[in-house]
Amino acid sequence: MSIARDLYLQRFRSLEDRKKVALRFKEHFESDAIWNSPPKLDVQRTTLRIGFTELSRSVNIGRTDPEERCSEDLVLFRTLFPSLEAVARCITMKWPCLLVGPSCSGKTTVIRTLGELCNRRIIQVNLTPSSDVNELVGGFEQVDNAGAELN
Repeated sequence: MSIARDLYLQRFRSLEDRKKVALRFKEHFESDAIWNSPPKLDVQRTTLRIGFTELSRSVNIGRTDPEERCSEDLVLFRTLFPSLEAVARCITMKWPCLLVGPSCSGKTTVIRTLGELCNRRIIQVNLTPSSDVNELVGGFEQVDNAGAELN
């Protein structure tokens, strides 16, 4: 049922809309599992499990660069757990993940927290509505091999 939460429930931005979706889910599937408590978090040496999703953790603890070290002051809020599980599931399934929301809604916090929990370095790219797709995929030039001369 956590997949249903990730695929359907989290697409709705307002709590009111999410409650309506959860009600419809309960009507059709006779279960309110889509609206259950936040997923559990289990951090082991080599794995991170959030709900039903598991990611590998980097065991390269001997990093000396302070920029690459995980924060010892990491504070986890249960309210982040559903979003952490959804992003982790996207990673394991190799699905694209689009985090949307107003400024200061926690999008960056979710990504940075997941990176820290997995001991991974995060490369951040800030996009705006005026960002060009070439900034993400790069540019290319087309070459006409059919007209090339042979020497």
